[in-house]
Amino acid sequence: MKFIEIINRYKKPILLFLFIETLLFALLRYDRQIRVEEHLQDVTNKLNTEYKVILNAFDEKAQIAFETLIDTPQVKEIMGQVSQADETQKKLLRQKLYVTLKKKFHELQKFGFKQVHFHLPDNHSFLRMHKPEKFGDDLSNFRKTVVYVNETNHRISGFEEGIANDGYRFVFPLFDKNRYLGSVELSFSAYTLSGFLQREFLDTRFIISQKVLLSTANDYIASTIDDRFVTDKNYQDHPVPVSKDNRIKSYLSQNRDHSFSLEETAGDKTYIVTFIPVKNPVTLETGAYMVIFSQDKYLTQINNNFWILFSILSIVTMLLFLYNIKDRNFRKKIEIQNSELEVTNKRLKTILNSQDNMIIITDGTRMIDANAKVLAFFGFSSFRQFIKRHHCICDFFLRHKDYFHLGRVPKQQQWIEYIETLPPQKRVVTMLGIDMEPKAFQVNISKYGKNGSSVISFHDVTDMLIQQKILQYKAMHDRLTEIYNRQKIDEVLDKICGYSRRRKEEIGIIMFDIDHFKRVNDKFGHDTGDEVLKKVAQLIKRNIREEDIFGRWGGEEFVVVLHHTSVENTHKKAEMLRKAIEQMHHENIPAVTASFGVTKVIRNDTPQALLKRVDLALYKAKSEGRNRVVLSSFRKAQLVLS
Repeated sequence: MKFIEIINRYKKPILLFLFIETLLFALLRYDRQIRVEEHLQDVTNKLNTEYKVILNAFDEKAQIAFETLIDTPQVKEIMGQVSQADETQKKLLRQKLYVTLKKKFHELQKFGFKQVHFHLPDNHSFLRMHKPEKFGDDLSNFRKTVVYVNETNHRISGFEEGIANDGYRFVFPLFDKNRYLGSVELSFSAYTLSGFLQREFLDTRFIISQKVLLSTANDYIASTIDDRFVTDKNYQDHPVPVSKDNRIKSYLSQNRDHSFSLEETAGDKTYIVTFIPVKNPVTLETGAYMVIFSQDKYLTQINNNFWILFSILSIVTMLLFLYNIKDRNFRKKIEIQNSELEVTNKRLKTILNSQDNMIIITDGTRMIDANAKVLAFFGFSSFRQFIKRHHCICDFFLRHKDYFHLGRVPKQQQWIEYIETLPPQKRVVTMLGIDMEPKAFQVNISKYGKNGSSVISFHDVTDMLIQQKILQYKAMHDRLTEIYNRQKIDEVLDKICGYSRRRKEEIGIIMFDIDHFKRVNDKFGHDTGDEVLKKVAQLIKRNIREEDIFGRWGGEEFVVVLHHTSVENTHKKAEMLRKAIEQMHHENIPAVTASFGVTKVIRNDTPQALLKRVDLALYKAKSEGRNRVVLSSFRKAQLVLS
């Protein structure tokens, strides 16, 4: 009865307390959700970069395999006879080609390649090295990559479902001089790619939409991630139990063409499940997803911080609630409550000291506590010793152009207030510890109370930032010449064509090709050919401005983008570069020349139109005898070669 009387007597304060607790919980949960979403986006971006790096590595392997094993006089001699042969002769030619490449094909299989497939110009299969008894079938209706290469005579690569297998395919046109002989496909399984990713992450799986499925249904089982997709029956679907609700289905429907990550919890562990869309290179439709499972301690830390902050705020709210209770009997109980608070505070201190991150508590102007990780990092035995010498952890922030420091804080503003206005990727500071090694930390601030009190955690991101910079560099640079690669040049062309719609800026484009480069490889070997490419790249870099963009377009083709340069000056620069290459001499490297095409960016230009103009100019330079510069001219935004 006394308990009921107390409840009735303090009904309003109790209801107010419960309301405040509910509001605090909702606000902190919202703040936690924002932090989780930001972290998931960072993970998605990192995995996208790693995925592209691995794809680029396989693309280079395929290019090397084609140039060294397929694009040979012996293979081209056999394929050149097929168009004039009857069925009996074709059978003999097919057998001869198979015997010629059998050992080489087995070597390619050791490097992860699954298929080498020759196609005739009419899209009919001529020889499958992995299944030589199957040939002659028309691939037109279900192999868009083969149709594309046979129609355009340009190589293409990407994921494509086939009648018997799915995989990442690299399809090359095969020429004997100027005569087109057909196309050749080198491919590897999607699970080969997932195996590379699985070395770093918990597990990876590959799921395919049933809408694009062409292969035999017996090869697949329904995915438990989403029953609209299937996965290879030889692989377990995934190692982490995923939600049984429609959350993943909804994300896959809303973000079909975009990568995304989701948080999953199994027991006391938190996982991140990342979906990377895999598109058909011809139709650009998403037909499959690479699904990557990774265990994540940072999300666990976010959850721990949530409960720590909620506990602190709950204690503060409870203290305020008790402070306003005037009943004498209730005040006696406050003494009991205070002793419980002391126990709770000790527990909170234990929780703070158990965290992997450095954590401080501030009242808005000074530090009032710090966990053991802070004291150990700076070499102090106690918080009292620390606070005698330093009133703010910001005393340790190093000045660095890439990271936050006190020099960036406006006058009369606290650093905590200012850093909160920055996006998460800018909330990174560097500090020296007792070992005098600089470390980078992500700063997370959770405020409580009305006076600016905060719980601030410093998450060590040194290794992550180093790895991220390495991956970004690899994704945008050619491994051989160490200049930009085709992916970076594509991004630059997209950007400058966007400029052409909004502002007037003269931008010149140069595309050049090393003349008779195949002869260099055939006569001196591919190692010498690689040295020629590197020396040419180094020569060009020395003769252009730092602001100019220079990259390898593919093989022996290069592209130079000149900002704030008229087409006349671009032509002069190309002529100067041509002469420099012609006069280039190095020991053990043959002399070479190059042919140049020159154009400029016009109003409302597109990357496709821009590349076509400069490519045609380059083609004319080569057809007119090579080792020259050809400038394209314009009439109503249409190119007419002079």
